[in-house]
Amino acid sequence: MLSRRLALTRPLSKALRPSVSRPAVKQLRCLSQAEIEDPDMNGGYINPPREKRQFRDPYADWWDKQERRNYGEPVHEDNDVLAMFSHDEYGHYTPAQGFALMGCFIATTLGLCGVVRMFYPDKPSVPRTFPGGLEAELGGPNALPVDILQTRSELGDGQGQVLIALYRRLLYEHHDFLASEHNLVGLMEDRFASKYAMPARMWHHGIHSFLELLRHRLPASLDDMLAFIYLAYSMVVLLFDTVPTIEDTWIECLGDLGRYRMAIEDDDIRDREAWTGVARFWYSKAADKSPTTGRLYHHLAILARPNALQQLFYYAKSLSVNQLFLSAKESILTLFDPFGLSVSVTLPATRWPSKIISDMYCFDLLR
Repeated sequence: MLSRRLALTRPLSKALRPSVSRPAVKQLRCLSQAEIEDPDMNGGYINPPREKRQFRDPYADWWDKQERRNYGEPVHEDNDVLAMFSHDEYGHYTPAQGFALMGCFIATTLGLCGVVRMFYPDKPSVPRTFPGGLEAELGGPNALPVDILQTRSELGDGQGQVLIALYRRLLYEHHDFLASEHNLVGLMEDRFASKYAMPARMWHHGIHSFLELLRHRLPASLDDMLAFIYLAYSMVVLLFDTVPTIEDTWIECLGDLGRYRMAIEDDDIRDREAWTGVARFWYSKAADKSPTTGRLYHHLAILARPNALQQLFYYAKSLSVNQLFLSAKESILTLFDPFGLSVSVTLPATRWPSKIISDMYCFDLLR
């Protein structure tokens, strides 16, 4: 009985005994004899020093000039990355050397720009200046008005040619100014020309005034007037090609010049009809671009003679658009005089077209 009790108390004594941690022991695998004899696992092949053939002397006496190796020379097991046909390794400059070279380039460039700016020569051209600022030519206080010129005596021998030469110079100056400004700064030139009405002032003071001067001295000034019309026409055509931003003004000027040429032609009816067609072409082109300008339809009505119906159409249209041309009232009165019809001048311009149509209808019924 005692032995049984002692046997039963042994597990309890083991549970009350403190546990002692034991160190873990790993199992180490022993190297095989093959691994000891061949540590690189290459069959015992003895590699030569690792050297990339790119860095060998290309001018040495190699047996294989292309691969830069001698006959029987052992090759490295990584020959695929060390041979000549592998990728080249960059070894020209280090990053520090590259930054130094870039800094030298920037400093040299900036220094050269500074030296050039300090010793840069003067500009080969200067802004164009005009004698007196073209004050007289552009209608300033010293300009000679047209009405004063018209009261003077006839032009003497050679005076017409002298005046043509002066006005030619004036047109050339206008062309050089407008064309040069348009080529350099087109938008600024457009604002400048619009602000100071350069095309309109050129027409008034450079062309129209001289044409009126010559017209009041016809027929003695016929040759001078023909020469100046051809000169002005060619110059305006040149402006039409070189300064197209204000072509509306040039188109109307060409139509006016064609009408002047048509008006002074009395000898050859074919020339008169030809210049009538030229003026009609330019006026029609201007009317297509500005269909609300009544002045252009009045010009077309004058060119429509002797077609009274077509004249009536253009006169009525010049009084029906947004920008009325009130001078068409008097022109319509002259058109109705042969028929014994009359239109009240005090009638508002907006009611003139309907009044004209009703009068024409009554005239047709009474006839």
